[in-house]
Amino acid sequence: MSEALRKRPVFGRLLRDWRSARQLSQLALAQEVGTTTRHLSYIENGRSRPGRDLVLRLAHALDLPLRARNELLVAAGLTAEFLENELGSAVLLPYRRAVLG
Repeated sequence: MSEALRKRPVFGRLLRDWRSARQLSQLALAQEVGTTTRHLSYIENGRSRPGRDLVLRLAHALDLPLRARNELLVAAGLTAEFLENELGSAVLLPYRRAVLG
């Protein structure tokens, strides 16, 4: 990994990894979320910090699972949006009973 990639903030690395996995260019993703390629590049390189709304638009455009959306939010210095409960938690007990009988 190059020095520049190692210095890239966690959010920028995650975003670029997801964008690459979805085989989207910066231009395509920027158009999808209503921003510029320059802004997206600045975000990926840590020169700009995205707001909550943009992070959620990016996650939606990339069709990320809820857990990955939370990871992006936290990497951007924001709080997680989607609740996560362990399968054995008391919150899920009624659902386990309904499914398992």
